[in-house]
Amino acid sequence: MSNTSSQSVREVLGQMAELITRTARGSTREDGFFLACVRAALSKNFEINTFIHNHKPGVHDFAVTASLRGVCEDIIALRFIATFTKEHREEAVAVLMLKSVMELMQEQTKFFEKYRPSQPILEAKDVATEIHNLRLRLRQMRKSYRWKKHREWPSVQEMADFTGLRPLYDFLYAATSCFVHFSPSNLIRMGAVDAEQLKFSTANFTEYYAAFNRFYGLFLLITFCTKFSAMLGIKQEIQPSIERLMKHLDEELRWPELITIEELNVPSVSRMLRMMAHNARKAVEAPAVWAWDDAEPQPLQTPVLPGAAGDDELDEEDGDARAD
Repeated sequence: MSNTSSQSVREVLGQMAELITRTARGSTREDGFFLACVRAALSKNFEINTFIHNHKPGVHDFAVTASLRGVCEDIIALRFIATFTKEHREEAVAVLMLKSVMELMQEQTKFFEKYRPSQPILEAKDVATEIHNLRLRLRQMRKSYRWKKHREWPSVQEMADFTGLRPLYDFLYAATSCFVHFSPSNLIRMGAVDAEQLKFSTANFTEYYAAFNRFYGLFLLITFCTKFSAMLGIKQEIQPSIERLMKHLDEELRWPELITIEELNVPSVSRMLRMMAHNARKAVEAPAVWAWDDAEPQPLQTPVLPGAAGDDELDEEDGDARAD
């Protein structure tokens, strides 16, 4: 993004701040757990974008890129759960929360027993049965909703398929997985030629990661608001600002790529050719990238899937339901 464009984006985000702050307040007693999660996810999404656009490019951009994966998964999972009945939404979120707390307690108990046994902690004692029962409660929902794998909860990939967000998930998964998993290409990519050696530093790709974060951070904020603003009761208030951000992204001559022409020393495409392609695209009617959801998704319960009925026990595949 140009400096002028970035300044304009900061102005739009600044105008949205009061509305976001107001919307990010709620009560689980009045809203329930699901809507509370939607409010929290909006705040998280907005604050990450505000941070990105209020800071000059720096080594922090390398770390911020990984956060976009969590923002993306928030959208996908909440959009999937939104298709449940209200009762099942609340049950699913509550069970997932309780199960997560117990599993984290298990992990910290094992860690501190080995490395810091003298430190008093909240220990997990005899929670295996409780966790198993929570998994079974989630599995019961599989009889009514669409996930096919024999596991307690669908993978993010499967939820992305169901919600029509698979291309976005695949792209951002590919972009960010190298930050949370071992990736030789991402490590070597940190090298810059210095005399006859490579000098490794996260700072070597600062401009790239800054541009990537600024663009796709906004892409995710726009996606979130088009999916959930009606549910939050703020669609009319937030729509003008979000559509200004849509225009900013649409006017970008070059969207950040995963692997660039310059990175592989391939002959570059001239700016004039890019401008011609950009103008040609605008000359024809192209489908909109985003569509505004006008209301909450209708609760969807589907016929029992083959193999879903009678799933009273967990399969071995459920051993690590957190895997994608």
